[in-house]
Amino acid sequence: MSDIYKLKYTKLYADEDGETHFKEEEFVMNSKDYSPPAPPVWVAPRTRATGSTVVAFPVGWYGDFHPAPKPQWMMILKGTMEVEVSDGEKQTFLAGSIAFLDDLGSKGHISKSIGDEVAIVSVTEVE
Repeated sequence: MSDIYKLKYTKLYADEDGETHFKEEEFVMNSKDYSPPAPPVWVAPRTRATGSTVVAFPVGWYGDFHPAPKPQWMMILKGTMEVEVSDGEKQTFLAGSIAFLDDLGSKGHISKSIGDEVAIVSVTEVE
């Protein structure tokens, strides 16, 4: 096992004009004895969470332009979500996808549940 692992995620952010965009970022995860006596695993930097929930989006659900209520991590557990930012770019998030939403006070983004099954999303709000 190497000392580090790089985990990519998508960041949704707002520029100074309130337009929203995507960019790819990554965690540098370090090898750590996280739960001895189990072998080491890679661990991301800690973040202080202020709330966590699981959200179920019905098939065909559509949320017109809205900003995230707080900075938040979204991890797709099941199903498929499509997100469109104000610059017109769209991204599809499948089960296993990770995104960080940080578009407070902006034009926001459009969210859709696409596909033929309910989309289940773990949401963790952070400071």
